Amino acid sequence: LIPLADFVGTQLTLVITQRSLGAAEVSRLSTHRTIVNFGIMLSGLVTTAVWPELSALNARGNKSALVRVHRTLAKLNLWMVGGLMLCLLPLIYLLYPLWTARRLSLDSWTLTFMLARLLLWTIWSASSTVLLASNKHYRPSFALLVEALLTGALGLYLIPALGIRGAALSALIADV
Repeated sequence: LIPLADFVGTQLTLVITQRSLGAAEVSRLSTHRTIVNFGIMLSGLVTTAVWPELSALNARGNKSALVRVHRTLAKLNLWMVGGLMLCLLPLIYLLYPLWTARRLSLDSWTLTFMLARLLLWTIWSASSTVLLASNKHYRPSFALLVEALLTGALGLYLIPALGIRGAALSALIADV
């Protein structure tokens, strides 16, 4: 279900954006997502490295250590990704016009909504990694699928009304 949720969450928003706003706005939304995905990739490096340790702690039944590692992972993930994005923020405004050959404009509200969602995601990601490493896939898989469908449903209303800001806001609201 996790790959399906990822596909639905991403593609449904892009289809709604394409039908409501056109190809240029799909490009703008995609470039904003690419910026935020840099933080997700960094987080993935940490969670992937900790995964075997979480599985071993679960297999040994060492719940207190599992809780401690989970809390540490959540804090590390939040501070590392949040700190990186905060440091990169001034550079984003300088590099985005160069990256897009000055053909696309950076939308501050869209970026803000996406960065807020990223910070929430860092905590959720650490928690879901514990469940996935413990072979408890059902809950996070189902939650991701519901979130993706809710993002699409909200996007049907928010994207035509707010543009790409609506796409970012619908994903943020669905995550909360």
